[in-house]
Amino acid sequence: MPPSATIHPGDGACIPANSQTPGSKGLFSGTCYAWRLAPHDVLVALGLHDLEARLDCDPQLWGNAIDASPGPPPASHLTDLDIVFAALPRGSNLEQVAKWACGSHGVSESLTLTLDGGSVSVDRWLQGTPAIETEAVNGSVTGCEVRSKPAICIDYAPEDDLHAYSAAQVVVLEDQSFDPNAVVLRFWSDEVDLATLRELAGEVIPY
Repeated sequence: MPPSATIHPGDGACIPANSQTPGSKGLFSGTCYAWRLAPHDVLVALGLHDLEARLDCDPQLWGNAIDASPGPPPASHLTDLDIVFAALPRGSNLEQVAKWACGSHGVSESLTLTLDGGSVSVDRWLQGTPAIETEAVNGSVTGCEVRSKPAICIDYAPEDDLHAYSAAQVVVLEDQSFDPNAVVLRFWSDEVDLATLRELAGEVIPY
């Protein structure tokens, strides 16, 4: 599978904020492509923590989700937000976990992809606010590109006394129209490296 994303470390896409909100010490707080990227407490302080989609319908669940009764199998319902891969590594296993939708219009989908090197969480969702909640260690966040779309690459950071947990992430900003929502695609893993996540993201059929 050829690489499908290229990191541009010097492109200035991700810019740290001038000041740190209390509680975010050592964690990235700033903007990437004009989206606010920060831990939860920072987004709360900024009034940007409501990341729900702007909907005029009551979405239905297919699959399993926290605090909701299980729905029909996700594979039994197709939407315009479905995550479809053009190709996957040999021997990998893809499990559809949950899908929220209003009829054929998807609101979110969650998959688990299991590779030889570990598991990857894959999510695509609608979002009404240009903000991403994440605890990324300073120095681990760069702007990158996936299928010519702006993306945020977050590299794994080793555990230390301040941060006991870290994961590699690729967050693709697939649609930034906010009419009324944006579309975000995210690959997340604490077992699979960033380069592999970038390649996998490049194999998703564009929204």
